[in-house]
Amino acid sequence: AAITFVLEEIIGDLHSKLLGRVVVAAVVGALVAHAVLGPQPAFQTLLMGTISWHPWILVPLVAVVAAAGGALFQKLAIAFRGKVNALPAGRLTPYRPMLGAAGTWIAGVAVFLVTGHAGVFGVGYRDITSAISGNLAPSTAGLLFLAKIVATAAAVGASGCGGIFAPSLFIGAMAGASIGAVAGHLIPMTQGEASMLTMVGMAASLGAVIRTPLTCVLLMFEVTNQWVIVPALMIATVISLAVARVMNHHDMYEEILIQDGIDPNQVLPPRHFKRWREIPVTALASFNPIVATSLDPDSLRSLLARSAHGYFPAAGPDGAVVGVLERQEAERAAAAGRPPALEKPVWVSPRDTVGAARKVLLESGSNFLCVGEAGKSIMGVMTLHDLLRGESVLEDDGE
Repeated sequence: AAITFVLEEIIGDLHSKLLGRVVVAAVVGALVAHAVLGPQPAFQTLLMGTISWHPWILVPLVAVVAAAGGALFQKLAIAFRGKVNALPAGRLTPYRPMLGAAGTWIAGVAVFLVTGHAGVFGVGYRDITSAISGNLAPSTAGLLFLAKIVATAAAVGASGCGGIFAPSLFIGAMAGASIGAVAGHLIPMTQGEASMLTMVGMAASLGAVIRTPLTCVLLMFEVTNQWVIVPALMIATVISLAVARVMNHHDMYEEILIQDGIDPNQVLPPRHFKRWREIPVTALASFNPIVATSLDPDSLRSLLARSAHGYFPAAGPDGAVVGVLERQEAERAAAAGRPPALEKPVWVSPRDTVGAARKVLLESGSNFLCVGEAGKSIMGVMTLHDLLRGESVLEDDGE
């Protein structure tokens, strides 16, 4: 699971040349864990034999509910994080995590007073084990499910102590346990089959948050040592990806990067040229272009003095781009005291891919692209240098 998580989420390439080092690191970690903790799985489950068809009809339902719970946790955490980060900086800034702590405390204590279970706090290992063993009432599992979403979203959103893996597993376990407990009164189902639904929920919820299906399947197998549940886990992760895409645009890690103004494609560029060409042009474009708003000699001299760029989009009074000013032409015009000649702007849409922008650069013979819609205000710029720099990084990673 550790190997596939690094390849799916961090590297983004299952054929990476880093695979050997990742495998060695995971093996060392597993050996240390076995030496210190022993060979037992993280969650104790009943030994499962043959699974009848009855619980299989509930796998899609559990997957949808659990995935929706995980996606809701992500959506609430990101929304609360945005509001907390938008607060004005001051003396109280270091104490912002206390907002999440207060939300966690309220949700956790309220559920504890009603149910006597404290799984909302911390990892919730004991309540997850109870859910797998079938020792939770449907109402208790349902309350823990809702409270964990709220509590962890508050903690993560306030940048406090709150993880992603353990809360996602807890949310999924409670979803699967509540549905399995209710269904047990309606259809014949063994305790082992109900446990399978709990573990299906865990895989679906985690899959909706981190969107790494292979990791989720292997993780749930490794923490339970139950081969028989693997097909159900596969179905659950596929469903969870569909639910996640409906509710959120990106996985949890990418949403946090985007909220902080960081493009994930620039932090973690694709390792294959084909995939690199398919990323949006916004991954390479600069969205703070220096625009020439006046073309008189004094303005040109000021522009050249404060910027070393080779090209500048030139805009009219209404903000619309009227042409592209080349640096040498600006220098000649400023020296001669005349208006500069402008090149015709070449446009690409922010929805275009890097491959499409590359084709436009080659066909137009221009070294400078305006990103946006022609005749409107410019959004950003992309140069041939940006393209070559990206391809150079790709080539270095390949070597």
